[in-house]
Amino acid sequence: MNKTAALLAVFMFFALSLFGCSDKKVSESEESKKIKSTVSGRVALNKVYGFIDKNGKQAIDVKFSEAKSFSEGLAAVELDSSWGFSDKSGNIIIEPEYDDARNFSEGLAPVRKGGRWFYVDKDGTSALDIEGMTDAYSFKEGLAKVFINDSWHFIDRKGNFIIDLDKNVYPLDFSEGLAPVKINDLWGFIDKKGKMVIEPRFYYKPWVRNLSFSEGFFPAFSLSKWGFIDKKGKFEIERKYDFALNFSEGLAAVKLNGKWGYIDKKGNFAVSPEYDLALKFSEGLAAVMSNGKWGYIDKKGGTVIEPSFDLAFNFSDGAAVIVLNEKYGFIDKSGKFIYPAELNFADNFSEGLAAVVPE
Repeated sequence: MNKTAALLAVFMFFALSLFGCSDKKVSESEESKKIKSTVSGRVALNKVYGFIDKNGKQAIDVKFSEAKSFSEGLAAVELDSSWGFSDKSGNIIIEPEYDDARNFSEGLAPVRKGGRWFYVDKDGTSALDIEGMTDAYSFKEGLAKVFINDSWHFIDRKGNFIIDLDKNVYPLDFSEGLAPVKINDLWGFIDKKGKMVIEPRFYYKPWVRNLSFSEGFFPAFSLSKWGFIDKKGKFEIERKYDFALNFSEGLAAVKLNGKWGYIDKKGNFAVSPEYDLALKFSEGLAAVMSNGKWGYIDKKGGTVIEPSFDLAFNFSDGAAVIVLNEKYGFIDKSGKFIYPAELNFADNFSEGLAAVVPE
């Protein structure tokens, strides 16, 4: 498989949420197998990162061995095999002394030294350190999942234990007040008090990462078709689609009879199914593929940017990453290049800056 095909497989891995609803495991489709076979993550290995602004100008020099997106004014960056945090001027605000670091959220960031995880504030001061914490994630909706003494818990920003889960339960982050939890390979949902509000009956393949409610709906699979359930677990949009993605900006991408289109929350097609592939709407536009090339449409199905790219990603901060001839670049909403397709790697813009790997 050539590099462009591999990029497409990686791309679709992050775009699609392939899981099911059944009392028995759902067999993996040929489409998902092809995606899975080449997934390694949309990353640039053994490269050097810098940041550009939305004018395409170098904002932070190329000097990091790895860099994550900006969040709350700081970005986790790796220098000499250690992680710290940089501000938007490239100044190191928190010295690189950690073995790993995750994004700031709600004023705190999880960091790791050796096998111990803890949280630091934006001054780099240890703000939340719980004995025995061997994994920790960013806060979402006031809670963070942490691993302590062989089981997962949710804590608040003061370190109080809000939800304690059994050892056989694996959770994901909260979204819209609910968190997915896996028990014996089946997924259900708990609320912020730890109550199971949707019993575990959803199955999905272990390599899928994106499970969450969005705009009140969750795409679920049952009886060989996809539909959408509400927060009580009831199918509100009937099961009739070949695939379905989360709702975004009022519409959801669905696949029907081999083609992708977009439905509204009543299950009516707002954009007829005529595309080979499709992503969610973001900032009013959605990336779609026709005849092997990617472009962008609006919510009425009108072509805004003609299909001309090998790959195209969601808009963020008014710009979108595209790929041409195995090189990354950025375009604005008119299709004009902000930065030409000359980069070895490019991440989405966040808070006005994007991590890039030049040639």
